[in-house]
Amino acid sequence: MPNSLAYIAANDASNFLPNQIGNLAGWIKADGLNYSDGVSVHTVTDFSVNNVTLTQTTSANMPKYRASNFNGKPSLVFDGTTSVLNWTNSNFNSSNKTAFVVAYAGSNFAAPSAFFARATADYYLAGGAGLSGAMSYARSDGSQQFVSTAADFFANGTPTVNTYRMFLNNPDVTLGFYKNGSTYLTTTLAASGNGLGIGAGWVFGAFNAAVAASFSGNIAEFILYTTTLSDLDRRRVERYLGKKWGVSVQ
Repeated sequence: MPNSLAYIAANDASNFLPNQIGNLAGWIKADGLNYSDGVSVHTVTDFSVNNVTLTQTTSANMPKYRASNFNGKPSLVFDGTTSVLNWTNSNFNSSNKTAFVVAYAGSNFAAPSAFFARATADYYLAGGAGLSGAMSYARSDGSQQFVSTAADFFANGTPTVNTYRMFLNNPDVTLGFYKNGSTYLTTTLAASGNGLGIGAGWVFGAFNAAVAASFSGNIAEFILYTTTLSDLDRRRVERYLGKKWGVSVQ
């Protein structure tokens, strides 16, 4: 029997759920929401074990719910200027993280177009110039480290499964970007410091709570683990997301 990562992940996709892997810290899925098409979204459930509700009380800053504009399935629409959800009670206390987002870019997609960040903006995951992917974090000396991919990590109007992976092994940190199951970019940086992206007060859909550099586009699902997943587990999640949202994953 074949034992490649792709074979195992593909045959696992029908029965797999993200909560079968430990350290699931955040799980947002548009198909788990109960809104009518076009409605402003004020509350979003986190389906991870943390079960922390994301909120927005200001009408002008609420993303929109669309029932069928993501390969015929629902998504959250962020306008790139004012949309943000507050994840204020979450505390993702691990420097090692693996995040997955199923999304496509909108017309206001710019650098950075952040979709997950600490409200203090010392850690964020984003798109960048020309539809690139980007990851940034504060080092122990107070400086900010920024890494971005080439300019086709995201796509306008075409859903992709994008993965961001961080592994801290002092004094180095290894960052990985994966698109639709394939390795897109990996890099190891020196003198990273401790405590990357640790602490309370997070936002979803923007760079910070003041909605600077917010994400422009549609997000169908976001999954966060506070650990660096193995390649096999990463592929399991990517295959699950691809099968669910109609995205071809390698």
